[in-house]
Amino acid sequence: MKNIAQDFGIIFRQLNIFLNRELEGTEISASETMYLGYLYQHDGVMQDDLVKAFSVDKAAVARTVQAMEEKGFITRKSDSNDKRAKRVFLADKAFSCKQKIIQLQDKWHSITSAGISAEDSATFEKVLNKITENARSLSK
Repeated sequence: MKNIAQDFGIIFRQLNIFLNRELEGTEISASETMYLGYLYQHDGVMQDDLVKAFSVDKAAVARTVQAMEEKGFITRKSDSNDKRAKRVFLADKAFSCKQKIIQLQDKWHSITSAGISAEDSATFEKVLNKITENARSLSK
């Protein structure tokens, strides 16, 4: 059986190459598109929830969020119940690039799903979700 990690690595690297090429000339990095995509659906989320959503360490999230805040894409505010915790909110600048990010996500999906039936795509998504769940269990 082929090493699935190798395939995931190739897909991840190609996604970054694709995004960096498509985002050239903008202030948005490939990794920031992941955060923005999540925040478009979860505006006002706790910063620690980003750690859980992406399975990355707190320092990595803090660096990315700080960079996005410095660029004017997001704002952070203390949580009303816990002043030490931060909530992450989209700024107007993030909304102005929402359509471009959605178009890039759609373009990537179209490219990577070419020649795959809707049924196979749904099965793949289900299996991939289970693989992700299993992988996340390793860090519990």
